[in-house]
Amino acid sequence: MHEHVAIVGHEAVAALRGRTKRIETRFYRRRRAPVGSIHAGDRIHFKITGGPIIGTSGVVAVREFADLSPASLRRLRALYGTSVRASARYWAARARCRYGVLIWLGSLHAPASAIRIPRQYGTAWIVLRRR
Repeated sequence: MHEHVAIVGHEAVAALRGRTKRIETRFYRRRRAPVGSIHAGDRIHFKITGGPIIGTSGVVAVREFADLSPASLRRLRALYGTSVRASARYWAARARCRYGVLIWLGSLHAPASAIRIPRQYGTAWIVLRRR
């Protein structure tokens, strides 16, 4: 089992707390974590940008993508957009991404203990611990 930290914005926090966000997404132009490093059974600690960890969720399922195109991203949005809870602006900003991962989430719970997160400079995903 791995532990991850996902740094998210205020809109995602509201959707996570309201239990309307059931899928976390990450899309990149180049392959990087969590692509290839996250699996069902892992845990994700959600940290608000510039703030504390707001909760922890278990990973229920993962689906990874390579060689994405604008058309395949439109299909993903059509299939999963309501569970992702992202704006049209979010999807448009990822039109040139080639790699991606969809992560189905369990319930959001308060973190079990205080978690120390090293300062990040532009990184929105951290593989925290490998167990």
